[in-house]
Amino acid sequence: MTTTGRRRTEPLDAGFPFGPNSHEQNPPDIIIRSSDLLDFYAHKQILSFGSPFFRHMLAFPEPTGQNANPTKNGLSIVALPEKSGTLGPALSLLYPRQVQPAEIVGGMSPVEIKLDTFESIYEACRKYDVAGYHDILVTTLAEPRFLEDDAHLVFVIACNLRLHPIACNAAIRTLKSPITDRPSPYLRSAPGNTFWQLQDFKYAVARELKMLLKTYAAGAPVSDMGPEYDHVWWAPNGHAEFCGPSEPDRDDAYAEVEPAAWFQDHIGRIEDVCFLRPDPEHIARCLVELHGPQLADISECRMCMDDAAENLTQLSGWFEKTANKRIKALASSYTFGCL
Repeated sequence: MTTTGRRRTEPLDAGFPFGPNSHEQNPPDIIIRSSDLLDFYAHKQILSFGSPFFRHMLAFPEPTGQNANPTKNGLSIVALPEKSGTLGPALSLLYPRQVQPAEIVGGMSPVEIKLDTFESIYEACRKYDVAGYHDILVTTLAEPRFLEDDAHLVFVIACNLRLHPIACNAAIRTLKSPITDRPSPYLRSAPGNTFWQLQDFKYAVARELKMLLKTYAAGAPVSDMGPEYDHVWWAPNGHAEFCGPSEPDRDDAYAEVEPAAWFQDHIGRIEDVCFLRPDPEHIARCLVELHGPQLADISECRMCMDDAAENLTQLSGWFEKTANKRIKALASSYTFGCL
């Protein structure tokens, strides 16, 4: 991949909280320079307190003479191999949490944690033995903003770092993308057969959602019809001719009743959607939207026209709640290369 930006040739000072004047009451006493020549003004005592790596490194006497470290503004410079997008966030975890000035919020901060550098930040924190880095970064990766930004990349990062709960949540979030979409390029860096597990999970969810939908339109004995059947497509009386549920055989105590034909057709149409986009939220929206033939059918029945919208909305809420529970249980049954 070709880089369009120019490579920095002269050192540049980082912004808050690692700029030369970021802490006037407690001025920095060391500069940490990234491989792309961004200078982070830091404090030896804080670095030593939060990282055994820096504590041991700074315990050694500074070299003198020809081997002396370069200096800038009277401060020694320690060059590290990480780029600024990795080094800044890693160093920030050594400092007490602080509110950033409003002018640097929105992408200008040198300590912003981004998805595309998350793994390198995690590895740098592990390398420099930053105190508490694992819990902090795992909590950050689990934030909804990252899942909304790119669930596939969160999934890959979680798999690579063996963070199974986050991998499961990210896998669920990928259901919002159609199964037929081209695989995310990030999946190439995922371990082993992770991509195939993710695809298998999506199809397993599609089958689970289809089976759940089938239960709503399946016939049921009159004796078993409880409150959950209190919908217009099951109502035995008040329909127009050729509408309403089937007539059970009165001589058969176990005879089943089937819902109105338009409702069966409606559910059948939505079942096909499951294998295109197995997203409970999307399918719940489809449940409340009648199209073409089904809309034409109920237009002949005043009772269905009056009650169908409200009943379908109630059904969609039940569906989404039940579906989400089943999907979470299904996701936890996959290792996704993490376990």
